[in-house]
Amino acid sequence: MSTVLVSTYVASFSSQDEAFAALFNATGIRYTHSRLGEWRNGIRPIPAAARLHMLSVVLPLLIEHHLHRHRLKQAVGSALTDEILALLA
Repeated sequence: MSTVLVSTYVASFSSQDEAFAALFNATGIRYTHSRLGEWRNGIRPIPAAARLHMLSVVLPLLIEHHLHRHRLKQAVGSALTDEILALLA
């Protein structure tokens, strides 16, 4: 799970530095490139605040992709994302 979450999160930004900046803005913690690698490789668990932020970025993208593939309404995706994130908080 960590590998996919971290990789997908970073890929959703134009650069790894942009991903780090967003993570810092959301958590107030500066993480290093090596820490990200440890999360990606499953060496260390992703802290709860960082995991929740990554999921809040990645889930809407995945849901939007799914909705687009199946021609469903965007409002459904927004509601579903909100429900999932509420469960994770």
